[in-house]
Amino acid sequence: MALQGEDRRRVMSAQKQTWQEWLTAYRRDHSMETSPCRLDQLSLDAQPLTARWGLQDDGTFGRGDGAFFSLVGVRVDAETAGREVHSWDQPLLREEGNGCIIWCARRGDTGPTEHLVQIKCEPGNPQDKGRSSALIAPAVQTSQSNADMAHGGSRVRHLAELVPRVPAWTSLSQDGGRFLHKANNYGVALLNLEDAAKLEIDPECERWVTRGDLHQMVLAGEVNPYVLDGLTLVRILISV
Repeated sequence: MALQGEDRRRVMSAQKQTWQEWLTAYRRDHSMETSPCRLDQLSLDAQPLTARWGLQDDGTFGRGDGAFFSLVGVRVDAETAGREVHSWDQPLLREEGNGCIIWCARRGDTGPTEHLVQIKCEPGNPQDKGRSSALIAPAVQTSQSNADMAHGGSRVRHLAELVPRVPAWTSLSQDGGRFLHKANNYGVALLNLEDAAKLEIDPECERWVTRGDLHQMVLAGEVNPYVLDGLTLVRILISV
């Protein structure tokens, strides 16, 4: 799709920025603020009632419709597991469905491979040093509930276009000390330049970057953990 007028000017302006200038500009204009809230005061006005967070009849803490995630209690017997103690109780987070992470790259017959990243705000991201909860993330990063639009908001960008372009998926387990049986489905979508041009990129929060850019982003601590997972996977599956 050819860019017109203001959209074309925005893209051209963004392309002239370094990735540091791009990230700084986004953080200047966008922010996500979090503040403490008692668990028994969460989403009291949410509609429908099943969208409210609270203690459920089965003893878990979550939404009435089971979407997103819930806090569950577990009793652990680790007598033969070689851990520091033999048994304990603790809470764990249980997510509805698997997450989906798609690493998107483009390359032509010549020139370097470029990678599509986005700036993504999450409520638990650092807010110090002017970060305003915004970190660099893979092209697609979503929970199953977000993919299903359980929040009632907008769709996940590029999910529908890139899922068919992933030739194979791998499922990687997440931190078992905090999550109960959680896994994310990871895939790599390698596009030619013509197909990459068909993606509708928002230059304010999305950008094609080089491997050198990614190296700098990681060393600067400006990426979320899924970028590191994606980089590892892409190095295994394709030589870029």
